[in-house]
Amino acid sequence: MRKIIYTYFVAGLSGLLFALPGYAYQLRGKLTDDKQQPIPYASIYVQNTTYGVASNLKGEYFLELDNGQYEIVFQAIGFERKIVSISIENANRELNVQLKPKDVQLEEVQIVADKKDPAYEIIAKAIKAKKKFKHQFDGYSCTTYIKASLEKEYMKKIKPEDSTRVDSTKRYKNRKDSIRQNRVPKDSIKKVLTKEKMNFIESYGKTHFRHPNSFKEIKFAYKDLSEKQKSNVEISFATDDGDVYHSDFVNKNLFKLNIAEATFNFYKNAVNIASLGPTPYISPISVTALLSYRYRLVETFLEDSLWINKIEVTPIWKEAALFRGHIYIVEDIWSIKAVDLEINPAALYHFKYFRILGEYSTVQDSIWVVSREEFFYNSKDGKAQILGNTLINYKDYELNPEFPRNFFKNELRITNDDAYEKDTAFWAGVRPITLKDEEIEFIHVQDSIDTYHKSEKYLKEKDSTYNHLDIWDFLLNGVGFTNSFKKQTIYFDGLISQLNPLGIGGYRHSLGGEYSKEWSRANKIKTDYMIDYGFNNSDIRGEVDVSYVYQPKKLGRVHV
Repeated sequence: MRKIIYTYFVAGLSGLLFALPGYAYQLRGKLTDDKQQPIPYASIYVQNTTYGVASNLKGEYFLELDNGQYEIVFQAIGFERKIVSISIENANRELNVQLKPKDVQLEEVQIVADKKDPAYEIIAKAIKAKKKFKHQFDGYSCTTYIKASLEKEYMKKIKPEDSTRVDSTKRYKNRKDSIRQNRVPKDSIKKVLTKEKMNFIESYGKTHFRHPNSFKEIKFAYKDLSEKQKSNVEISFATDDGDVYHSDFVNKNLFKLNIAEATFNFYKNAVNIASLGPTPYISPISVTALLSYRYRLVETFLEDSLWINKIEVTPIWKEAALFRGHIYIVEDIWSIKAVDLEINPAALYHFKYFRILGEYSTVQDSIWVVSREEFFYNSKDGKAQILGNTLINYKDYELNPEFPRNFFKNELRITNDDAYEKDTAFWAGVRPITLKDEEIEFIHVQDSIDTYHKSEKYLKEKDSTYNHLDIWDFLLNGVGFTNSFKKQTIYFDGLISQLNPLGIGGYRHSLGGEYSKEWSRANKIKTDYMIDYGFNNSDIRGEVDVSYVYQPKKLGRVHV
């Protein structure tokens, strides 16, 4: 079995590597301090642009770039900013960077009358202009690509190799001497993050929206390699009619697998995200923002013929539902060009850390829409540390389309029947990014296992094992026959389960079991049955339980 899986894995991996898009490459690496410790939550961006990413808990970063020369800025709180020149030439690159701690010197405080950071004037103009951008259209349709990945890791204590060695020739007088000789100093024990399991989900489709909060998504392609959890949360969405509600279950450790789950509209006074926390988060350009934030103009630069003001946002109240980071405001237009904001951890419901990077662009020359969102988030599951990342690309906007009657009153989301069957070539054609090496390996290991489980050899072995009978099957386990090729199974209870000597009216004998059948579209019928005969009363009783799944992707089911 291992050999077969490995063969599938190598063949599939080679196919994907050759199918990767050639227009984008990946700059990846790790940020560390002078003691080789990782620097989490750092900002990595292209100089004089709003395009960037954040480092994860392990200090790792992944930045998509086209061919060309770049000045990459590495910046983290408490460290000196570093700018590195790099060149991308038809290949991925790795760049590990070490940042120096910033010398903190207390300077004499000088109070100068009437001197105010220009950021406040820029923010005031953005607040005044935000009514124009809050509701720019009544609806849209666009294509969306979503990739969400999750790594579950745990802290593992590592002892120096020499500390675990015991001299076999040395004799100890007693057990205490032995323990004393092998005791490891606490400062020599290191803690490292060890990967345990990865989750990966990606989808491609079309999103439709009607003001103020009606969504409908159609998934053309869907790949779900996530760990299924029962502890999901339910989120409800109301239509603009106010009388229709859509409910959706989402994995609490994976954020925004679907567009309707969260909308970050910073032009509103408060951003309300049910899956993040119960309290709305005050926008940095809210009408009350000047009472909640401090601002500082970091720099002004030219990007795509627009002057961009990069403004540092600092919450006044550390425990409040506020943001921290940077917001980019377009000069003269006073619209938001990009955001790089963290949420105060005290205002988070489940996540221990949450950060959003958003970019906005224009359609029809003057309408601003979101073009890219990336989320970085961490949570804990017992001793395990969970590192999450979701990336969403929006493109091909159509504004104010004509939607059919009752278009938003049926399903919140539709997944096409063939969405789960899209091959590598299809994904390579629609995927706007380059996957990480870990993601490529994980996908193809899972695909190779899935391919093997669908192979004729595996199905025959599986059927043979299930259909093999012995005396214990007849007595205890029950007798079953399955045919994986026809996707049908029949089962009868064992002899011991059929006996009921203490039944009502005396001894009764029952024969029970189940039958299941699945068709090509995964429609499935399952029947549980039981016939019960009483020897003293000479009566027959029975029951039948029938369940028919007619819409597998939507869990549509009829039960009798």
